[in-house]
Amino acid sequence: MWEELALEFIPYVGKDKEEVFTNLSAELPMKRTGKAADVGNVVTFLASDSVAGFITGVCWNVDGGFTKFIT
Repeated sequence: MWEELALEFIPYVGKDKEEVFTNLSAELPMKRTGKAADVGNVVTFLASDSVAGFITGVCWNVDGGFTKFIT
């Protein structure tokens, strides 16, 4: 998904995908793009009945602040 998004941003943010990722990452609060482990850690937490067993009806944006950046 990020690869396709980067291609769409080329005219606005950089000359190629790598430059788009670098420029967008610099603007994010976390200063980096996400990794699969970032989402996996949230999934593991939410799947743990002993730790997150009382959590219901919540939307978790695991995006390094990207949602806030574009709004």
